[in-house]
Amino acid sequence: MLILFFIALGAFARHQEVRRYFIKVVRPALLTNGTTRFVYPIDPVNFVYYILGGLVAGCFFSFVLLRKRKINS
Repeated sequence: MLILFFIALGAFARHQEVRRYFIKVVRPALLTNGTTRFVYPIDPVNFVYYILGGLVAGCFFSFVLLRKRKINS
């Protein structure tokens, strides 16, 4: 569950980044130019990096939190 949480967190971060790009760059450009077509320079490969980052973070935190600790007797 922890790994899935971090993957979802990575996907959400990417979604927010794309949304912010559309609000700050695309919308003003379309309003000032009066055009309906716009070329989006958004690289879909970055989405994979965010998902991979979430997977790595989830695996790391799962290992740290759920590993068995040696008990010194």
